[in-house]
Amino acid sequence: MYSKDALLREYQEEIQQLRTLLETQKAHVPPSRRHSILDLEEEKAKIRQEYEAELQKLRQSYESEQQSCQRLQADVQTLKHHYEKNLERVDTEMEPDLQAANGENKLSLEQQETLARYETF
Repeated sequence: MYSKDALLREYQEEIQQLRTLLETQKAHVPPSRRHSILDLEEEKAKIRQEYEAELQKLRQSYESEQQSCQRLQADVQTLKHHYEKNLERVDTEMEPDLQAANGENKLSLEQQETLARYETF
């Protein structure tokens, strides 16, 4: 069995070997690769900013369309009210003429009935 000191020495040697291996690997990593992590973070930030800007544009466009739709509905209601008011005005102006024409028709019907009675004699 190993003594505690021997195990401790063995672990320290293994730790040193791993550190050396890690340093060797770092030395072999090209500088472009070291910077690639930073570049990726920058690219992510840039994409996030573009996304947020596009999202803001879409929100503004949506709100503008909503406002435009509301204005259109108000314009349609105004036009409808104007149409109904003018139609009512025309009906009011034409009413005496229509009543007179209906009255003439009634007289002529009465006249026709009277004539029809005299013709049967």
